[in-house]
Amino acid sequence: MLSVEITIQTDNGTEFTSPWNSLKKTLFTKVIELSFGCSHKTIPVGAKTYQSDVESSHRLIEDEFYACRYFSGAQDFLQKAHRYQNYFNFKRFNTYKKGSPVQLLQQAASHIDPAVLDFKPVLVDKFFNLYKNEFRLLAS
Repeated sequence: MLSVEITIQTDNGTEFTSPWNSLKKTLFTKVIELSFGCSHKTIPVGAKTYQSDVESSHRLIEDEFYACRYFSGAQDFLQKAHRYQNYFNFKRFNTYKKGSPVQLLQQAASHIDPAVLDFKPVLVDKFFNLYKNEFRLLAS
């Protein structure tokens, strides 16, 4: 069986790093390591281009989805967000990158099932109450 270590990489935002003590792990890092068995690292300080693809996609999603849609409630939002996400990941062609996200994934890592790009959005706030005791324990 193939063993793969998964690393989650984030920017250097305070939600991912401790501004007071560089040795102290944040709750995010503890959850990643203890609950999911992954490691967490941040991009190098000052390496702004590491985030450029993420920031570009956020701008596109803001312009193409959030700025021009109306939602009647949480369920309506989640359904529309899932449809838009599937369009964005499977159909929307990125002229700069010369492919859709699913095409770029298949070129870079053909062993990864493209279905990883088809996941339903969730409202994370709903999970806090389910796991608040675990979060408190991890935070201590």
